[in-house]
Amino acid sequence: MKKLIALLVILVLLVLTVACDKERRTDMTSTTEKIQVQETLSTSTIYQIDNSKNDVIKTDNGGGYIESGKYRQCYYDVPYDFIVLVGEENFDRWYDDIYEFNPDKSQFVSFIQYFNISKEVFEKTNLQMAKSFAEFNPTMRPMDYENQQTYEIYNADIIYTFDDDIINEYYLTPDYPYCADFEYEAAVKRGEYTSQTEEWVDVEQMEAEIIAKYGEAEIVTEAAEITTEVAEQQTTSKE
Repeated sequence: MKKLIALLVILVLLVLTVACDKERRTDMTSTTEKIQVQETLSTSTIYQIDNSKNDVIKTDNGGGYIESGKYRQCYYDVPYDFIVLVGEENFDRWYDDIYEFNPDKSQFVSFIQYFNISKEVFEKTNLQMAKSFAEFNPTMRPMDYENQQTYEIYNADIIYTFDDDIINEYYLTPDYPYCADFEYEAAVKRGEYTSQTEEWVDVEQMEAEIIAKYGEAEIVTEAAEITTEVAEQQTTSKE
């Protein structure tokens, strides 16, 4: 009898461990996926808004837990791939001394506008991110499960409208039917769910389109240096 009770307790604990609290929107990323994300993005740093504190959180990679706000994760993040374009010191100076939090104005868009990053440099940097996410099926508009936001790539055409209404509507957080990939995949396997995500990213096609548009996919050194010079002038002029 004692063995049976102990077994029931263990089963209950296991159920509680994998349960998804829909109201708190807690991301239940699998251990395997966390390890993969950490290995893939071990050199990445993102600066992410904490909506409850109106402050910034610095994390060492793009993976980990997601607690959805009104908008999707990338609305608030400034990935390290973009920060290096202007230099970390310039970014920190901008964030600490100039940037003003607005809950309905994307921090990322504010960053792009302030440092006047060209669409060409933007798209090539976005491609670098897409390549690092390639094995995780990146998308531009994840609709299936909460942690799918981890692998969202920016939509340059939406960002470069610089129209807050258009951007905000596009990046609204949907009512995700699942929290994590394993729930989603199990439901698909059982035939209970069909993916609602439409904007999947074909990295090879994305690269081909960028080469066709700009002649090459790599960010030339001169472009990066010019962006950094603009950043220094911008931040210095505000001091």
